[in-house]
Amino acid sequence: MQITVESGMTLAALANIALKEEITGLEFLSGIPGTIGGAIRMNAGAYGGEMKDIVVKTKYMTYDGKVKTIDLNEHEFEYRNSVFSRMNVIILETTLKLSKGNKKEIDAKMKEYAASRKEKQPLEYSNAGSTFKRKEGYITAKLIDEAGLKGYSVGDAEVSTKHAGFVVNKGKATAKDVLELVDHIKKTIKEKNNLDIEIDYTKDIIVALDDVQDPGNLGTIIRLADWFGIENIFCSIGTVDIYNPKTVQATMGAIARVNIHYVDLPQFIKS
Repeated sequence: MQITVESGMTLAALANIALKEEITGLEFLSGIPGTIGGAIRMNAGAYGGEMKDIVVKTKYMTYDGKVKTIDLNEHEFEYRNSVFSRMNVIILETTLKLSKGNKKEIDAKMKEYAASRKEKQPLEYSNAGSTFKRKEGYITAKLIDEAGLKGYSVGDAEVSTKHAGFVVNKGKATAKDVLELVDHIKKTIKEKNNLDIEIDYTKDIIVALDDVQDPGNLGTIIRLADWFGIENIFCSIGTVDIYNPKTVQATMGAIARVNIHYVDLPQFIKS
């Protein structure tokens, strides 16, 4: 069976809908933070499953307004990468190939994955998931651990003591703290192992917000953008005022580090 999903749907929400409808094939996505669009772009995966295993086709829009569709092979999926990481386009929706399953078995598998994450990953702290790309021939987290970097910190950004592949926020870490810590990790591994480990860098990514009305939600988005190192957010004219007291409070200081622009969003995207 096939289902079509809009790019903005979260992976957790989709997995829960699939559970309710007794559809199997999405269990591996249930604990991954993010949306379908992001999962397509990076070929998200966990516990032996990846987006490349279930994608049939994806529809996207170019910045001059043309809508196009590509099939599975045209995605050029590879480990945590796809053709979309090299394209300046907007992913609209994707069609997935799944199958009917047993609700109890689907639920059991999702709970098993959740328990495994809780045991092995530092879910008690804010983090952006596994920080570095995995390469053939070595496990990056193992190298970081062997280098004695578990617990090493810059400000409130710390190499997790539970899983060395994660950088966690112990309280008030800024994007600057995280990036400085990442640079130290990279330099240390280069010195000790003569290997260049890589991170997905988000400096050139911008966020576009259309008519966000809840001031607390806007503040949270700004705070998350700061955490991921995103420097610019473009808001539609109808979006709530950034200086609304609830927005400012929800940013927890990130408002001073992220540039907020109010624009005619359709015209901005077109241009």
